[in-house]
Amino acid sequence: MEALITLCTSVRLNALASEGCPALHRLRCLAVILAFLSATRFVSPSESDPLVKELAGRSYPVDRSLVSLYNPWGERLEILNEIPKDFPKRVIAAAQVYADQHVRFDGYFGGEDDGRHYMAASDGLDNAYYGDENRKTYRLVRNKKIDDLTERVWVCPAYPVHALTLAGFPLRYAMAADFEEHRNEYLAGGNFSSNTPTDYMFFFRLLNVQRYFRDQQWYCEDRITQAQYRDKKFRPEAPFEVGDIVFMGHYRDNDTLGPWIPKHSGIVASVDSRGMPVKLYDMRVSVKMIDDYDGIIDQTRPIGDQKVYFKRFSDRYSLVGHGRIVRAFVPEFLRAPTEEQTLAKIREYEEREFHYKP
Repeated sequence: MEALITLCTSVRLNALASEGCPALHRLRCLAVILAFLSATRFVSPSESDPLVKELAGRSYPVDRSLVSLYNPWGERLEILNEIPKDFPKRVIAAAQVYADQHVRFDGYFGGEDDGRHYMAASDGLDNAYYGDENRKTYRLVRNKKIDDLTERVWVCPAYPVHALTLAGFPLRYAMAADFEEHRNEYLAGGNFSSNTPTDYMFFFRLLNVQRYFRDQQWYCEDRITQAQYRDKKFRPEAPFEVGDIVFMGHYRDNDTLGPWIPKHSGIVASVDSRGMPVKLYDMRVSVKMIDDYDGIIDQTRPIGDQKVYFKRFSDRYSLVGHGRIVRAFVPEFLRAPTEEQTLAKIREYEEREFHYKP
């Protein structure tokens, strides 16, 4: 339909131009505006979309026999042997699945214990936890259902991790393998000895996710300021693409880290003509799971002993960098043995059973 409208508009403008129509300038302006809106408009995949339906069926209900460190919610995950051209579409479909599930933020404004109820979604119990900002605690809610969607809660970095994994890329396995290759970097030279892939929080630390993209995939450090984002002449060094993982910092935090250390993350849902992100799937402290990067949020957050008002999403979240999955990862236990490995196994067997040595 959009292509037909564009074609008809183009034909009509050409006809008017040949007629010397005095309204041509205004029509051309309108066409430019419509083209811009078409380029930046985002329509979320519907639940009837075949890919969304497939991934939704893989995500829920929980299969407790599949629950593990690498599959905490017992989802029926697929692992792709190669990254297909439509992988960004798969990532967006996966992001929409979790948005449709209304996964909640596991915490409350000012809380220091975010994320501790993450595994309640697959523990075989009837227990949903709701953060209570006023009481600075959590309410336990039961509905006589075990491991249903009301129990699904997470922290912001979990969204991209889950979406990539549901889309077919086993990010947790890949990060664990990268840890073995770059152990000293992850352990910060021994200063962060607990940062190991032995619990689910390892995979939710944004510095770990960022490090993985730098080590094994494609990553661009952007550090795009608010002024640059709003400057229509500005172009990013590497254009963002739909399905990219975006790493964001915090403006106005009461610490010494500054705005370029990742503290928030999301998935690029749409971009403008400059290649800048417009809409993002992300988990803020709310049930809303998609934001306009420069959109109005009218949110007041406790930071330290102060309450700080943020009018726009971009007033709070800085654009640190973005990453993209460009190569597949297949866990070792799923890999077909190479010819050399097969021959080595044969030699080992012959030496053990027949004491044969060439």
